[in-house]
Amino acid sequence: MAREAIIILDMSSYSNRIYDIVELFEKAGWHIGYDLACYLPVGDDDEFDYKTAALSKDELRSIVDRKQSAGEMVGLKLYFEDTDTGITFLADDPTNIILSHDINRKTVLSEYTDASWYIENIIARLENCGFIAEAFDYNEVIG
Repeated sequence: MAREAIIILDMSSYSNRIYDIVELFEKAGWHIGYDLACYLPVGDDDEFDYKTAALSKDELRSIVDRKQSAGEMVGLKLYFEDTDTGITFLADDPTNIILSHDINRKTVLSEYTDASWYIENIIARLENCGFIAEAFDYNEVIG
């Protein structure tokens, strides 16, 4: 049985630029891996056809800024510190940041998402870096 777990955040109180939010995630320990970044390219028309390429920080900033200006969904794969655990970061604007726990998802009792791990390593770390979460939604869907 498949499971999907996500956190949804409104981060507009931090910045109106999605790239600023991406940098905050990096500061909180979530890395893009510029040597091999996985991202949605400009003009993907919501096909979710991720590309993987070596990108400089400036190249990635340009992609994210262009996608936000065009009203396209920004999509990045982020990894926690030096682990293989990651999230898919999706944002169409700073009021709607979706974090899917889909890369080597942390679990308890073999199948349930370890929600406390994600809250501790996303929400609490973002707050330690200056973002105050007024509210967030956590959802786990079994299906």
